[in-house]
Amino acid sequence: MANDKDFIVKNGLAIGTSLSIAGTTVTSSAAELNILDGVTADYIEINLLDTAVAGTIVNSKTVIYGAAGEVNATTLQIAGSSITATAAELNLIDGSVVGTIVNSKAVIYGAAGEVNATTLQIAGTSITSSAVELNYNDITTLGTVQASKTVTADALSVVLFPDNATAVFGTGSDLQIYHDGTHSRIVENNATGQLKIQGNLMQLLSSDGTTTYLEGNSSTGSVTLYHLANAPRIATTATGVAVTGEITSATIQTTGNIIVGGDLTVNGTTTTVNSTIVSIDDKNIELGSVAIPDNTTADGGGITLKGATDKTFNWVNATTAWTSSENLALAAGKTLRLLGSSSGTATIAASAAAGTPTLTLPTATGTFALLQDKLSVFASTTSAELAGVISDETGTGALVFASSPALLGTPTAPTAGSGTNTTQIATTSFVQGAIAGTYITKTSNYTALAGDRILTDTSGGIFSITLPSTPTTGDTVILYDITNWESNNLTVARNGSTIEGVADDFILDLGQIKVDFVYSGTTWQVYAAVGHAGPAGIAGPSGVDTPVSTTVALAIALG
Repeated sequence: MANDKDFIVKNGLAIGTSLSIAGTTVTSSAAELNILDGVTADYIEINLLDTAVAGTIVNSKTVIYGAAGEVNATTLQIAGSSITATAAELNLIDGSVVGTIVNSKAVIYGAAGEVNATTLQIAGTSITSSAVELNYNDITTLGTVQASKTVTADALSVVLFPDNATAVFGTGSDLQIYHDGTHSRIVENNATGQLKIQGNLMQLLSSDGTTTYLEGNSSTGSVTLYHLANAPRIATTATGVAVTGEITSATIQTTGNIIVGGDLTVNGTTTTVNSTIVSIDDKNIELGSVAIPDNTTADGGGITLKGATDKTFNWVNATTAWTSSENLALAAGKTLRLLGSSSGTATIAASAAAGTPTLTLPTATGTFALLQDKLSVFASTTSAELAGVISDETGTGALVFASSPALLGTPTAPTAGSGTNTTQIATTSFVQGAIAGTYITKTSNYTALAGDRILTDTSGGIFSITLPSTPTTGDTVILYDITNWESNNLTVARNGSTIEGVADDFILDLGQIKVDFVYSGTTWQVYAAVGHAGPAGIAGPSGVDTPVSTTVALAIALG
């Protein structure tokens, strides 16, 4: 290899003893130089090592650590910004633990931004509040009250309570002040205490402070109630109240006197005066004084005295007369004068709607004359009323009042219903019906009456006929099978009585017969019969009944 000449290595270079660069021997071993094997830096990048000083930063040259691993730099930068901290300040990071405070070391936030400190101090004073207590200061908006947060004031010293955020005073939450979104409320919850607002001169004003609603003045002792435009209307005085203007009220109540200097006008439907004596200087009382009075507006006017029943004296327009609901009694020596005179002829009339009025005359002499000298004037009088005043009737005439009269002609009476068993008069119509019998058809449960003749149809299913509950001797109920009791049995319910002396219901299971139930006074007797057509048909209204013994009838029930 010639001095001062470049050389190019193509297939390797073998160096016998040493390698020098610019007269300086390279002391690195082949193994150490092999570390650079695979380096792709070009000569420009390798030239960055030129003039580099170990342990000291040289501008635009490679940084090479010193023998102790140090690097001596004049200025440190990160992302173009110079680091102004001294080496001593940067050494505060040495020994720091992420997320945990280490004494005399820099604080490094944890992965979640946390710092775990044993003690916090401000100006040398330790903070004794817990983390939970310090978190009370974590507020969203300065000056706005938040649940479970510290109350703060904003830049204008304002503390805002949102809707339904309540300022509470007292151990038992006795006093509460809040706005519910619509209304502002001051609430006193103490059941025994009072809500007291104290002051020597107190006013209740409008929201803009220009209008007074209520004022209390301790120097005068008065309380004044104002209307719009600060106009006083009611003010308390030493003896009562002073009212400025008119009083319009549904009710005025006082334990003292009310003196009205002007006219008193009462607008309403009822004026109630609760006093023992009403004294009126006027000698004439007007009733019905409406704008345009007439007989229609006067109708029903008068006086009502309250008692167990109302005692009334009213004008009735329909009769054009004063009408009294009670008797009129004249004191001794007084006269009821008709037509303005105590003598002469007058008419006493009672309308038909008045019922049956009585006019009682004294037994002294005098004449009572009817408008018609005939009994037709008593057309509405009942026979019972006549019987009370006529005592010499023999009982043989057309009008009879005797207890056992012998009636003549063809008298009539109401016809009792089928099965009636009372002392009512039995007409020929009732007797004929009882003899001929009236048939009724039943397809479902039915409670029979005495005298019933029942055609039973069990084709739709079994059902019951219940005997009368309180039978009397001779009562009869007759049952006919018009389908076939043998297929669908008919039950006869005894209804509290016995049948043939047995306290059991009776089952009819033999078809196309009729059965009579006759009450003997102690039990229902049973009689069975078939019609002229035999077991194939029923007797019907015109059939011939063939009596069957009681034994046979009982066999019906036994099947």
